[in-house]
Amino acid sequence: MRYALIDMGSNTIRMAIYATEGTTFETLFSKKYMAGLIGYVQEGRMTSEGIEKACEVLRTCKALLSQLDITETVLFATASLRNISNTQEVVDLIFLRTGYRVHVISGHEEAFLDYFGVLHGISLEEGILVDIGGGSTEITTFAADGPAYMESIPIGSLRLYTEMVSKFLPRDTETERIQERVNRELKKVKFEKLPHYDVVCGVGGTARALLQLIQEQDKLSVDNRSFTVEQFRCLKKLLLKRDETAKKLILRVCPERVHTIVPGMLILDVILKKLNSKMVYVSPYGVREGYLLRHCLKPIA
Repeated sequence: MRYALIDMGSNTIRMAIYATEGTTFETLFSKKYMAGLIGYVQEGRMTSEGIEKACEVLRTCKALLSQLDITETVLFATASLRNISNTQEVVDLIFLRTGYRVHVISGHEEAFLDYFGVLHGISLEEGILVDIGGGSTEITTFAADGPAYMESIPIGSLRLYTEMVSKFLPRDTETERIQERVNRELKKVKFEKLPHYDVVCGVGGTARALLQLIQEQDKLSVDNRSFTVEQFRCLKKLLLKRDETAKKLILRVCPERVHTIVPGMLILDVILKKLNSKMVYVSPYGVREGYLLRHCLKPIA
């Protein structure tokens, strides 16, 4: 069977196609569309322009999928639709204009699906997962008996950029304000009560982009899926200079994240400091694979 999953995030809309057999799967195709839906939110509501932007991307996905042999197409949304006041209106209009029904998942469920997806690819008895998205950040700790602490905080790389950065890269004062905001949000969910973790598992686009930047900066193999906190701090020091070297590195490696990579990096920086971590492992799997496994291949009773 072949499933197409469309993940509507605050920054990107991602479509992935999986070939499945039983509870095993293989990724056949993946495509990312930069939509920046959070930029279309005014006074807590998604604007008509934002709704049409989402529909435009979804119609493009639908046209592509119509040429392929797909068993089922599933569409879900994360912070892009759950953190607005007119969620149902947007869901209804998307259905009317595209024929797609959107499943809007909660922050708690997103954190759980991150866990389920990541653990499909690696074998760990305990650890912590951090998924820095465009509009929210999910944090999940787990042990041998399953997930324990699961929280979603309403800050992400694009949200912080939109609300707190005035130019291409954040100035020193803006960097300080971003980190203060992250600290406040983490305090609300009692993050400081968590134990220290030597290794953090990074999930999602921000973690992947940071890994790619470090691979480029340190000339690491593309097969390498981890980086040390020391390597991360060196990258942070370089990017916060805001000079031509920093800009060229971002534009060369992840131009689609030119505005969001530094805010996302600052979120991770605060988390790593609080956990006293030494290394970040970047998972190839995350919420989409978790959704595939839990809702498509092994539906919840």
